[in-house]
Amino acid sequence: APPDHGIASEQMLGKKSNKFCITVGFMCNTIGIKKWLIFYIGKSKNPCCFGKKSLTDHGFWYHNNKTAWMTAKIFEEYIS
Repeated sequence: APPDHGIASEQMLGKKSNKFCITVGFMCNTIGIKKWLIFYIGKSKNPCCFGKKSLTDHGFWYHNNKTAWMTAKIFEEYIS
């Protein structure tokens, strides 16, 4: 990847800023008996970085949406 900044004190022209966004979370009950899978929320429907395995085979829960934010609908799906 090209550098995000240079030594110059002025803004570099022609370089877009990186807009990568992902939400990561961990959840358990108060006494730690029940632990849910680690969850990731990203923008990509099928991230190619995880390969051909299903996302649950990697040991975590993944969901996608336009902003990569946790919503009430995603949270309800995650805890059920």
